[in-house]
Amino acid sequence: MTTVLPSNFDEAYEMAKTEFFRELKRPQDYDFSKFTSIDDVYDYTEKLQTEQARHGNMRHLNRIRPYLQNLEQYVGVLDTFSQAKADLLSLIWGPIKLLIQISSTLVKSYDKIIDTMGQIGDRLPHFRKYIEMFKSNDNLKRLLLVFLRDILEFHVTALNFFKSKKWELYFESMWPKYGNKITIIMNNVERHAALISNEVTLASILDAQAAHAEAVKTCERDEEFQRRQDFATVQQSLSPKLYDDELEQFRKLRTPDSGKWIEKNEEFIAWFNASNQSGRVLWIEGIPGAGKSFLSAHVVEIAQLQTNSCTVFAFLSFQDQQLTTARVLQSLVFQVVLENVDLHQVLCREVQSNYRGVSSNTACLQALFIKMLQLSDPTYIIIDGVDEIDEFERSFLLRTLLKVKMECDEVRLLISSRGEDNIMRILRNEATCLRLHTNNLPDIETFVLGKTNDWLGRCAFDGHTCGQIRKLLEPLASNSEGMILYARLMLDNISYLSSLHDIREELGALPRGLDEAYGRILVRITERLPERDRDQVKRILGWVAGSQISIQKRELEVAFSIREGDRMVLRDRRVFLNVLHLCGPIVEIREDTIRFVHFTAKQYLADQQNKSFINLQNAWLDICRTCITYLGFECFEYDADEEIEQAILSGEFVFFHYATTQWITQLRLYLEHITNKTERDAVCEEVQHLVYRRESFSHTATSSVLQKRIQDFHSIQDDWPDLSTTLSNENAFLKYKAPFIGLKTVTIFNSESPLNIFSIYGIFYQTLESMLCSGMNHRPGCHCQTLKDQYGLFLYKCDRIACPRHRHGFADKKNRDQHLLDHDRPFKCPEAGCTFGEIGFKSEGSLAQHMDQHHPTQKLAPMKHPPIQDIDPESLEVVLTEAVKAGEEEFVSRFLGSIPESLSDKLYLTALRSSTSAVVAQFVTSGQSIDKAYVGERDKYPLTAVPLIVAMRAYNLEVVRYLLTHNCSFYAESDFIDHGNEQSLARKSRRVGTVLDHAIDLDDPQRRLEAILILTNHGYDLRKVKRSPFRLTRRRNIESESIIMNILDVMEHALSKDNLNDILKEEARSRCSVEVARWLLQRGAEVNTRGKTLSAATPLYSACVKKTENAAHFAKFLLESGADPNLRTQGRLAVELRGARNISTWLGVTWEELVESTKHARESG
Repeated sequence: MTTVLPSNFDEAYEMAKTEFFRELKRPQDYDFSKFTSIDDVYDYTEKLQTEQARHGNMRHLNRIRPYLQNLEQYVGVLDTFSQAKADLLSLIWGPIKLLIQISSTLVKSYDKIIDTMGQIGDRLPHFRKYIEMFKSNDNLKRLLLVFLRDILEFHVTALNFFKSKKWELYFESMWPKYGNKITIIMNNVERHAALISNEVTLASILDAQAAHAEAVKTCERDEEFQRRQDFATVQQSLSPKLYDDELEQFRKLRTPDSGKWIEKNEEFIAWFNASNQSGRVLWIEGIPGAGKSFLSAHVVEIAQLQTNSCTVFAFLSFQDQQLTTARVLQSLVFQVVLENVDLHQVLCREVQSNYRGVSSNTACLQALFIKMLQLSDPTYIIIDGVDEIDEFERSFLLRTLLKVKMECDEVRLLISSRGEDNIMRILRNEATCLRLHTNNLPDIETFVLGKTNDWLGRCAFDGHTCGQIRKLLEPLASNSEGMILYARLMLDNISYLSSLHDIREELGALPRGLDEAYGRILVRITERLPERDRDQVKRILGWVAGSQISIQKRELEVAFSIREGDRMVLRDRRVFLNVLHLCGPIVEIREDTIRFVHFTAKQYLADQQNKSFINLQNAWLDICRTCITYLGFECFEYDADEEIEQAILSGEFVFFHYATTQWITQLRLYLEHITNKTERDAVCEEVQHLVYRRESFSHTATSSVLQKRIQDFHSIQDDWPDLSTTLSNENAFLKYKAPFIGLKTVTIFNSESPLNIFSIYGIFYQTLESMLCSGMNHRPGCHCQTLKDQYGLFLYKCDRIACPRHRHGFADKKNRDQHLLDHDRPFKCPEAGCTFGEIGFKSEGSLAQHMDQHHPTQKLAPMKHPPIQDIDPESLEVVLTEAVKAGEEEFVSRFLGSIPESLSDKLYLTALRSSTSAVVAQFVTSGQSIDKAYVGERDKYPLTAVPLIVAMRAYNLEVVRYLLTHNCSFYAESDFIDHGNEQSLARKSRRVGTVLDHAIDLDDPQRRLEAILILTNHGYDLRKVKRSPFRLTRRRNIESESIIMNILDVMEHALSKDNLNDILKEEARSRCSVEVARWLLQRGAEVNTRGKTLSAATPLYSACVKKTENAAHFAKFLLESGADPNLRTQGRLAVELRGARNISTWLGVTWEELVESTKHARESG
């Protein structure tokens, strides 16, 4: 109601009435004409109070007296100027009576309506006091009409709430949306009442109305923004599986006319009829391969065309190893909510109140699904593939769905599956059965015709031959016995044949049933393919059957090129698989992923009665050993950027994701099933060797959180106890830690993986991205196409391993970065128990809005942690650690002085690394030293760290500034290792350095520069570097070179000649920048420097080790600057190295020609 009311009373009445009924939901349901005076309301309230008194539940109706009295005065004033019409009066008194009547059925709603009326009554003016003013001021008369709009707007808003479906069941979830709008109306009434006592003008009235309109618009806009953000946050956090991709896939594969017969089927018509309560469950039963999924997809499409209804569906598959009833229910809940915007906030509030339940608890999700269905339109639930999931899980799912159906009268359930015994027992008395294989002959005939036309259209057969082939195919549909899969297998099989003779022989005696069809295909594979190809087929099918996730074609090709004992992927051994040619109709490739055409294919191949064409145990072992060999590759040990880039370009990381995420799952599967101890021990020996190798690269101990996890490798616990523990911890990291952290931040210093496999993760992806050109313009000689050929088109990955976009990625950086924002939610709700304390918000403003709406009493003094006395002593360390990291200065200060000294030491280290200067100041005030931090227990590990260095290594520059300005020791020395780990402290060599050494050691050049500048700004003497600053120019991408030059300029006067030489040697070993080398040589670096030993490599020799363009130009520059090509390193000359031998690739001249030309240029110059 935002239009300006006219000054004429009659016109204003009509406009107000029109607006009221336009905004009222289902106006035909109301008859207000019987209530035209306040006496009608009083009569009803007296009856209601008498009834309440008799039942002992009398409520406070006196609260609405101000509202009724002021409205009575308002109507009296209106009568003074114009006879108020009966139909308009009925809109004032009628809704009041109805609102009290309807709300009285629920105490909460009754109290809310009575209180709301009381609050509006308190804001309404006493109209009789101003009657003389109204008579003498035309603007005040107009204001009377504005009050009419306010009153009617409240009535229509409240009435619309009670028209909401199941409001009485879910009042608490649904009222806030309407309550916010009523609050705006209250504020408007208050604003309009204030205008009476002021000198009201037409302009002020119009301003008030405009302000009201803007307030309504703002409220709606803010609500919409909050709704979208809250729902997106919840959806991102829970990541429900939606089945739209599967529906689209079936839609593409299904022939246009298939399934049409069901629309005339009596059982289906009865089920589809929303008014029929007797047949609400339909079971489409079909033999394997009958086309149940295609028909289910068609039913979904039919249901989606219905108006005023909702359709939710799931296509369950044997390939989804993690499928549970809870996950299916979660999907269905989200589908219902996606269909109805009004349910978004209802779901968000449910998630806030019980996040864990909505995450995984079946009982909670069942109740939530029922609630959403009761609030939704009539709903069709279509579940396909129930027979493909675990037997226990399928029974549980079916019983759960039947309970849901019983609770929701407007739900119709369709199940599509084979006639398995347990399914039959559950559905026998609950569902109408429709047998697909006795009805789908028209679909099979249509399929055969379409497939035959496509195939013959691509072939070079003449017309006569095509006619003969069509004749031979005529019996195929009838021989399929209701199995569309059978027809597909036969058509695909003959498409591999090249002569009419072979086709006639194949179709002359059609196989009986799917087993014989599969057997016929295997005969073609085993008898017609060469022996080498047969072995290849067996291995491909073994990997597809044995893998716990779908494997990509490129991954399989790299895996098949790996041999035991390899240390890298050898390009000349790279296998290129023509999977479809080799494996025929048994598998298909979708989006570069290899999968079986049907779950029956895997069953047939692994069935012992069919002589087990594949052995799953052998397949698991093959996958295990391949992954273990790969995890020992040199690429996991590279630290030089150029080495990693070369490994990426050569395809060494194609198998990276599969091996790192699946090796331990496949190993556990194999060990659980193997019974031969000798074979088991042989595998354990290989794994133990990998563990020894990987542990040598680990810099941290496993976190205590992971160590408390249950033992996962029981089968080897007795014979291999240490290995069993290590593998359990590694598995715990992969399952419980890795999915929830950004893997690009995992380094050898902070990885909680015992084998440190994921420390290379971030380096690999960051390096890969740095090699790609940004935007549409490509750098000369870029590797973009090579990388896409090797790793696919979607190279920009989400760095959360649990996110589906981690494996499949994005085609461009912009969309990936936008996606990452959904994960990056640093602003956490401080309210204890609130879901958004875990999920968080993207911005501080969103958090503030959330606090205002859901925790208004906590707004000024948020409590992130419980009171001291409520903290379990065993949880004290965890709570305080979180408080320190969150910067809860006041909370932490209450404990300091009363907690054990060892805990205070631990927390001080945490504060130095991860907290604010204010929290660190609290520790210093409580007695911690500004120059010394203890590592481990003081009486057991008498080791100390330097706080300034601890903060610097963590790049906590706020704390670094605090320490520098509070008289800490600038030049104290400490070692380079991570001080949070006693085991690593005990076994690592001590490499001592000052805070400047540690600043130079920071990985990111920008951070390195900022850290050095902070030191110089506080008067730090940059000459106080303990170790050689050879890492000063280290960087990962070419874009960082300008930053490196700035660092060198800042450090220039602090670098000795030896320092310059060391940096030059390091540059030759790593990035090979001519600009950096020129800067160093101009300031005194020696072009032929070897360092302290004469046998060490010269910069020229190091550059020639590498076969890259940068290295070639670097070598040329060194020769131009006087480098001696005849100096030997360990008996070898630079000319003997691969970089020198291949330098013509980059420079267009041979090494000898380059040496001669640069020598001539120097001599003539």
